[in-house]
Amino acid sequence: MVQIRHRSQNVVLHEIDADDLQTADLSATSLAGADLASRDLSGANLTQAVLQSADLGRALLREANLTGANLEGALLAGADLCGAILCRARLIDAVLEDANLEGSDLTHATFLAARAARARFTDANLTHAYFEQANLRYARFTGARMAFASLLDSDLTGADFQNAAFTEVNARYARFTGANFAGARLIAANLKNTEASEAVFRNASLVEANLTHANLRNADFTRADLREANLAAATLFAADLTGADLSGATLQRADLRQSNLCGADLSRAYILQEASIAGAVYDSMTRWPESFRPEERGARRTVRIE
Repeated sequence: MVQIRHRSQNVVLHEIDADDLQTADLSATSLAGADLASRDLSGANLTQAVLQSADLGRALLREANLTGANLEGALLAGADLCGAILCRARLIDAVLEDANLEGSDLTHATFLAARAARARFTDANLTHAYFEQANLRYARFTGARMAFASLLDSDLTGADFQNAAFTEVNARYARFTGANFAGARLIAANLKNTEASEAVFRNASLVEANLTHANLRNADFTRADLREANLAAATLFAADLTGADLSGATLQRADLRQSNLCGADLSRAYILQEASIAGAVYDSMTRWPESFRPEERGARRTVRIE
């Protein structure tokens, strides 16, 4: 017989006639405030379970089914949720620091104000996931699918999004300082007013992305695809745009001072005449709009060294 007790009150919340909790059927069970720290619930059925304020720190929940579970305020620091199903799960104010969610299904899950610093979401399905005001500093989203997800006003400082699919994500006012988006697909992503200084967008696709008023100072856009992107009033001071494709991009009032535009395609960029390019460097491979005179605007041509 396995007993599940309350984390602070000496009361039994649930009993199960088994030797352990692996593959246990706890669907729709009320376990609010339960003490499940370090317990092994691998493969357990926790569909629609109430785990509000439960302690699941360092628990093993590999391939567990938590579809629709209420994990509001739950403690999941260091928990292993690799391959778990958390579709429509409520993780509002949950603590997920250092948790492992690799390959998990988090579609339509709600992480409002969750604390998930250093959590691992590698190869997870985060389609339509909601992370507003979440702490995701240094979290790993390598290869994750994040189409239509919301990261509004979240802190993603130093997060790793290499090769992630970010299509139509809403990340307005999010903080991505030093984040790595190398090879990521941010097609039509809303990155308006984001803080992304020193972020890496090398070989990333930002086609039709909204980067208006974004701080992209010292960011690396080497060979990035920025076709039709909106960079109006964006700060790209000292950014590296070597080989970037900015054809059709809007650059009204963009700050490109001291940026590297060698090999960049600006031939069909919109409102480039209103952008600041003083101190920017370009070379013979840089493509400008017809009749545009970059040196008259303070840009400097450099010799390409093969």
